[in-house]
Amino acid sequence: MEKFCLKNIYSHLGDERSRFLFEKRLCYSLTNDLSRMVYTINNRLINPLHDIKENLFIFGAGACGHSIVNASPEIHWRAFIDNDVTKIGKQDILPIISFQEFIETSKNAVVLISSSLYCDEMKQQLIDNGFSGDFITFWGTQYFDRAYFKPQKNEFFIDAGGFDGLSTKCFFKWLLDYKIDGKSVVFEPNPILYDECKKKLKDYDNVKIVNKGLWHKKEMLKFRKVEGEGSHIDPEGEEIIEVTSLDEYLKYEKEPVTFIKMDIEGAELNALKGAEQTIKKYKPKLAICIYHKPEDVWEIPNLLLEFVPDYQFYIGHYSLGNTETVLYALHNKNA
Repeated sequence: MEKFCLKNIYSHLGDERSRFLFEKRLCYSLTNDLSRMVYTINNRLINPLHDIKENLFIFGAGACGHSIVNASPEIHWRAFIDNDVTKIGKQDILPIISFQEFIETSKNAVVLISSSLYCDEMKQQLIDNGFSGDFITFWGTQYFDRAYFKPQKNEFFIDAGGFDGLSTKCFFKWLLDYKIDGKSVVFEPNPILYDECKKKLKDYDNVKIVNKGLWHKKEMLKFRKVEGEGSHIDPEGEEIIEVTSLDEYLKYEKEPVTFIKMDIEGAELNALKGAEQTIKKYKPKLAICIYHKPEDVWEIPNLLLEFVPDYQFYIGHYSLGNTETVLYALHNKNA
């Protein structure tokens, strides 16, 4: 890692918040000390180890709620809140209480909404019942953070790492809010999640789902398939998947790509190398995860500045720990 590289990246960060998050992410990458990380609660940057000590609840006792607890062992969660009467009163990895019990007994609490499907409804339920504390929700804002950019006409979205189709659904909701049309190509190499994407996105006519991963060239690679999140390219993996470069895939595409999102479990740098011509030609908006490997925080922005020297960078962080840090890149032609 060379000093001029970091100085150049830092000079392209567009606001003080992004500079602060870059410093935090960089410190964590170099030290592996979680106390260096922060998260966002209602647009305030918080260090979970130092700033919140008690009265923390998770709304939703499903798989997402469990993964949040498991991913944040340093945080003392009080209980799950759930609307499912069959779960109420049970002891899981946390106690499960009813929504009514929570409203009646917990003042000045902090609630994290764990559900992606019912996030808006759960948030409204809290508001309608007079909840006056803080709530945290990351769903729907990651990759489409209005603080950084707005959609343009005829958006063409590349969703690399489709998972369950949520990012593309959020993309179309983002467009709908601005009354703008667009289309999406989703890349998901995991066959189970590919089928899930097809189910979740079946009502969208302007979506194509591709059962391939993105890489710097076309080839077949070993792949480690895990339940839920985290499937990734791995030389010791038990599955074989097909990968391609974005430049190769788009060779005969006439419409300009306007937006690329990548959350592909450590393959981002290679996939960006395979999108070099697309990025140089169209200078699309980018939302690239920079948390899977320690070096991502400097290697990815450095590569992008080699492609487009006048990209402006912003950084968002959407988790309670060391995951979900997103680098946004914006060219002035799309501002």
